[in-house]
Amino acid sequence: AITQHVFPTWLYHATVWALVLSFMTSNIASIVVSAQVMDSTLIAAADRTCALIIYQGSDTNYSTFDCIDSNPTGGVTDSPFGSNAFVVSIGYLVVMAVTIPLGILNLDDNIVVQIG
Repeated sequence: AITQHVFPTWLYHATVWALVLSFMTSNIASIVVSAQVMDSTLIAAADRTCALIIYQGSDTNYSTFDCIDSNPTGGVTDSPFGSNAFVVSIGYLVVMAVTIPLGILNLDDNIVVQIG
């Protein structure tokens, strides 16, 4: 890489790590958004989605498994489980079930999915 020859070694390594960290945070954000969209789709299609709750903010009295029903009078939110909750939802499991097998295959093998 040209940056390896232009930058000092420490700056080159810092730049590489910053790039890797940027890619990782972008991927994590994309996974979260995909799971939230799938949860919203499940609520729209089946009027319900469920999740295993890992952490619920400062609330210590929460159930470990929760189902959310559709609420047509409620406001628009990013996640049906709230902004302080860390959950493994059905939407996340659906996204994993679709993307992991495609990630294992070569790009040539899953070209049908890519083209549509």
